[in-house]
Amino acid sequence: MCRTTEDKRQGIQWTLISMLDDLDYADDIGLLASKHPDIQQKTQQLVQTANTIGIRVNIGKTKVLRKNIRAGNPITINDQPLQELDDFTYLGSKVATDGDCTRGVITRINKANHTFTMLKPI
Repeated sequence: MCRTTEDKRQGIQWTLISMLDDLDYADDIGLLASKHPDIQQKTQQLVQTANTIGIRVNIGKTKVLRKNIRAGNPITINDQPLQELDDFTYLGSKVATDGDCTRGVITRINKANHTFTMLKPI
């Protein structure tokens, strides 16, 4: 991941002097950028670096979530567009393009209700 983002300022402004380029979770990566060419370049660099060390990026599992931006050119890997989502669930949390946490809270409440319903006979 370091090779993908080194010596570049293509992320999102995190503090006054630093940029946030990516988020790493266990075996997942979230690339961040504020411009389409930057995220496309990061994606291509990631694929090239992965191929160099013998890892393939699974296009079917790779998703795009745009925040506060109109849909434009798709992000592609090997000229294949990546699927764009309005929201998705990651590690039990609902992430949405509008940043609203209401759906995530409702999802967690519903899961808790389901669990308590299953435990009721006990």
